Amino acid sequence: MGKEIPARTCIGCGAQRLKKELIRLTRVDGRIMIETTGKQLGRGAYLCSRESCFQGAVKRKTFQKALSIELDEAGIESLAKEFQAKMRLVGTE
Repeated sequence: MGKEIPARTCIGCGAQRLKKELIRLTRVDGRIMIETTGKQLGRGAYLCSRESCFQGAVKRKTFQKALSIELDEAGIESLAKEFQAKMRLVGTE
C-alpha cells in the first residue's frame, strides 16, 4: 500500500486540496507569515494560490480564526503584499 498524501482545507474557499498544492501560513511571534520551507513550527493554516481565496479569507476573517491572532489593517496589508510577491514568484495570480 502506498503512502497517504495529506490533504488540507483552504481557509479562503473551503476547498480540500493536496497539502503540496496550498500555501501554508504560520503565526510566528505575533504575526502571520507565508511559510515556504514546510518545516516552520507554529500554528498553521492553508490557502489556495488564488487572489480570490486571499480576499475571501480577509472578508470572512478566517486568518484571525484559523491562526488565533488579532490582525489589524496594517497586518492585512503587509500579508497581502507578501502573498502577491509569492504569487509573482510562482507565476500564478
